[in-house]
Parts: sequence; structure tokens; C-alpha cells
Amino acid sequence: MKKHLLLFSSLFMLSAAGLTAQPVIDGIMNDADYVQVLTYSSTNDGFGAPSEFGAMYLYSDGTDIYLGITGQLEANGNRMVLFLDFSGPNGVASGVALPTGSTGFVNEIGGTVLPGEADIMLHANLGGTAPSPFFLDVARYDNTPSIALVGYINAAPADGSASVTGNLGAVTGGTGNMEFAYRSTFTTDNTHGWEMKMPIAAFAGVTNAQTLRVFAAFVNGTGNFWSNEFLPSSEDDGAAD
Repeated sequence: MKKHLLLFSSLFMLSAAGLTAQPVIDGIMNDADYVQVLTYSSTNDGFGAPSEFGAMYLYSDGTDIYLGITGQLEANGNRMVLFLDFSGPNGVASGVALPTGSTGFVNEIGGTVLPGEADIMLHANLGGTAPSPFFLDVARYDNTPSIALVGYINAAPADGSASVTGNLGAVTGGTGNMEFAYRSTFTTDNTHGWEMKMPIAAFAGVTNAQTLRVFAAFVNGTGNFWSNEFLPSSEDDGAAD
């Protein structure tokens, strides 16, 4: 595995971006409020189809963060992971290995060195029979570094037929439920993928005066083998690692 994995995104302000209607959480990233902050522009295709990224969209009304990733995840145990770096809290510093000490995927991905600070990790995988549930778990890191808390959020139907909610704040140190949805049809409609609404109050130490950086990737189910597809994207050696 590479020791350094590209760069986190540029800064995104969490203050209110406007007073228009908020995005609908349905796994379709076509809402007018969204700002497209990242686009997958690399030719790298480490895990092959259908593990694909399209783009990332963000919007904040000062109370909630709306985040959407167009793309698709294979139903083979691989994970889509999303790291959040807020300007307020101190998580695992850039250049420091993610800690171990939990169980399952969160423990197994330990030892990875990221290109930016990691405060929160959201990781999702598909399972079960069609429409395969899109399972979402979250981990919160501190700067010891250690895993402060891990927790399962909920599972959404992969056909986008419904959004679901779960107690995000119970894991991330604040208060509030998140809502998310997933549509596994990115290969036929490039506006489809994983969409979520997260209350800023759910994250301990975070306010809407702060900024956010993000980093997304595909990782195998045991956390020790990464695809070379990332958001932000990059041309590296063209191989999965």
C-alpha cells in the first residue's frame, strides 16, 4: 500500500450558501443548490467497473451539510469510504497512520497514512439480495491518535426507492440524525450515487464558521488494498495498491 494517497479537497465553507430550497435526499445529484466541488478526471480504474466515481457535490445552509457522490459500488464486499476534515476538531493528523484498536473494517484500515487530517470516516458497502442494502458505518478519530467511537448508522435500499435516517451524533460526538440514500445506477445515469444530509451539530467541536475538506476512495473489504480511484482524482502509477 502507498504511504501517501494524493490530497484532500480544497476548503469548503459550512456557512449558509443561500436561502433557496435544500436538496432532496434521493440519490440523484441534480439539485440546483449543489456546487460541484470535485470531478473524477483520471483514467485510473483499479477495481474496474462498476466501482466508479463521477463527481462530488456539496451544499450547506448553515445548519446541515448536504453531500453527494455520483458513482457506483460493487456488491462484493468492497467499501466506498469518505473522510471528513473539519477546521475545528483535531483528528488523526496528516502523515500519521490511522489507528487500530476497534474491530472489523475500522481496525483493518488502521495503518493507512492519509494526505490530510481525518476527523470522521464514513464507510459503506452493499450486501444482501436485490435491492442490495447500502450499509453505512461511521468512525470518529481523535488526535491521540485513537478511534474515539464507531457505530452503525442504517441501511438504505440500493435502488433509491427510499432514504433512511440514523443517529449520527451518537457516534460523532454531537446531536442529530443524518439522512442518506443510494442509487446503484450510475452506469446508466451519471447523476446517481450516494447522497446524504448531515447536521453540523452532530459533529463535536464543529460550527458553521468552519471549513471542510473531503477525500473519498474505494477500498477492499478488509481495508488493506486500495483502488487507485480517488476524489480528488490523480494520475499516479495507474495501478491499484
